[in-house]
Amino acid sequence: MKLEIKDLSLSFPGQAEPVLSHIHFCDSFDSLAVIGSSGGGKSTLLRLLGGLLSPSSGEILVDGKALPKTPAALQQYRKELGFVFQHGGLFRHMTALQNIVTPLIHVHGYRPEAAQERALALLEQLGLEKDMHKHPAQLSGGQRQRVAIARALSANPRFLLLDEPTSALDPEYTSEVLSTLNTLRQEGVQMIIVTHEMGFARHACEKVAFLQRGTLVEWGESAALFRSPQTPQLRQFLGKMLEWSGA
Repeated sequence: MKLEIKDLSLSFPGQAEPVLSHIHFCDSFDSLAVIGSSGGGKSTLLRLLGGLLSPSSGEILVDGKALPKTPAALQQYRKELGFVFQHGGLFRHMTALQNIVTPLIHVHGYRPEAAQERALALLEQLGLEKDMHKHPAQLSGGQRQRVAIARALSANPRFLLLDEPTSALDPEYTSEVLSTLNTLRQEGVQMIIVTHEMGFARHACEKVAFLQRGTLVEWGESAALFRSPQTPQLRQFLGKMLEWSGA
């Protein structure tokens, strides 16, 4: 995919400082990790890319087409994407299977038989076929996130947007979810992921973008950026993040 961001800014009423300020970006990639300190604007940028927020100024283009502006067109655009959030966002009163089937029927217009078939295939693909009738409270954190990923993939999205999908997980479940995402990436699923997992950003993502205090400081190929950051801000950030991680 090709992503262009032109002079993008976002301010919220009552806040003295903008959340994002004059973001410029133009690159092509299959997987992009967005990294940076907490509060730097990463999740906000992801929501703008997904059409969940509207910018105060500037423009976003995906594959050469500007994001729509009317409510109806934005709703259609969002239907074409897959979203995975920090806590998964599963419906607690539904089973894993129902969490996938229901949106396919009521949001994407699938026939019930086709929705069931699609959901079962994804649950099997992600190693969840034995857990399909369990409710979220009966699943581990890693299993819940894999169900959320299956739901995001169910309608064959143009790409995935993932906002800290492992930040609330224990290490073993973090590894489980990251392995799933890496397998999907290898199978051709395009994704943009906000993450604090530097090893995944470095080794599993093609490109990396570094945000700090609402500005895009640096971006580029993951291997080169981690090996030789060009700005003191990124050097300092990576020095802190990699000190104990071994990434």
